[in-house]
Order: sequence, then C-alpha cells, then structure tokens
Amino acid sequence: MKKRVNESSITRIIEHNRQHDCAMLTAFRQYDKNGNPRTNIQNNKDNDLLGKALRYLGYGITTVIGSYAEQQTGLRPMKENSWFAVNLKDDPNFISNIIDFGEVHEQDSILIIPKNGFFNPKIVYLYGTNKENTADYCFVKWQEKKFASEIKFNESNNMLTKIKNKSFYFKFNDDFLDEHETLFKNFSNAQEMIGRMKKKYKFMFA
Repeated sequence: MKKRVNESSITRIIEHNRQHDCAMLTAFRQYDKNGNPRTNIQNNKDNDLLGKALRYLGYGITTVIGSYAEQQTGLRPMKENSWFAVNLKDDPNFISNIIDFGEVHEQDSILIIPKNGFFNPKIVYLYGTNKENTADYCFVKWQEKKFASEIKFNESNNMLTKIKNKSFYFKFNDDFLDEHETLFKNFSNAQEMIGRMKKKYKFMFA
C-alpha cells in the first residue's frame, strides 16, 4: 500500500506536524562532486527515486518547491523539487534515515521539524550532511545542527518552501542566504525497483 500525504496546503502540513516528526529534503544538486553541472533529468530521476525510498520506509510524503543556494558554489538560490516527509508510523529511526538520505545525495543539509516544530520553531534544525562542508565559512558544517529562531509565512526570502501560492521559511541566525527544492514513472518490475534501491540506499538493507 502506498504511503503518501496528498496535501496541497501549509495548514494540512502543519496538522501533520502536530502529531508526528517531519523533515524536508531533496536529491537536487546544481553540480556533482566533480564540479560538473547536473541536468534537470538527472536531478528529477534521483529525487523521484528518493521519494520511492521514503514511501518504502512507510513515510508520508508530499511535493514542495524549495529554494536554496549550495554552499560550495555560492550561486544564487535555485528552485528545486523537494519532499516534505512525515513519520506517520513514528519510526524511531526516522531522523537517522533522513540524515542518511541527505548524505547519499550529498546535500548541504536536511531540515528536521520535530513534532510541533511549527509552533515551537526553536526545536527545528538543519543538519549538515555534506562531508565537504568543514570550513568555517560554511553555513552548516558536516554533522552540525543549526537551530531555527523563528518561522515566517508568506514573506520573501532566499531560503523558503512553497506549496502552491503559499510559502514559509524557518529563519536561522547568521543566515548566509540573507547576505550574499511529479513522481517519475513507476517501475514496471518490482524487483527492478528493489534492486535499484538496494544499490542506492545500502543502509536500508544492512
């Protein structure tokens, strides 16, 4: 049975967060680890496989649009298809799995929104998941937690999440961005899907 949170409003997402831990993450990258530009086809393929993996683990997901600038490039923020994930079954490994996904896809960070985080933003945090981010200038270093200070709705910002025409973002102290995120085709063969997931997400099958 597919697990999906078919939400189209911030209000419904907030209601899920009243009951469960949530997270936001993506597989999008502007450049690969060799410095080569990644195409939308590559990004969407990886991001859709990420969605498959999140559902495989029993998490509810919905698509959102994120805006973020990568730390290594210093480029202007880019829009990227992202996932809002809900720990529907209250899996104790939810956060560690989300962190693992961030590492696999070489993301600068993933956003963890603990239960009721929308009402208490100071418990919400970014977690650094890119081993290359160790320099002092990095906004979120490798394995670092950076906690939010507040949440803003429908205000302009370089680092935000949009659902249809509504947006929100968690504000972080010393936010460097203030200064300077359709599912892809279903696998016709279930074994092919599992095989690809085992190769991409080894930690799930350890």
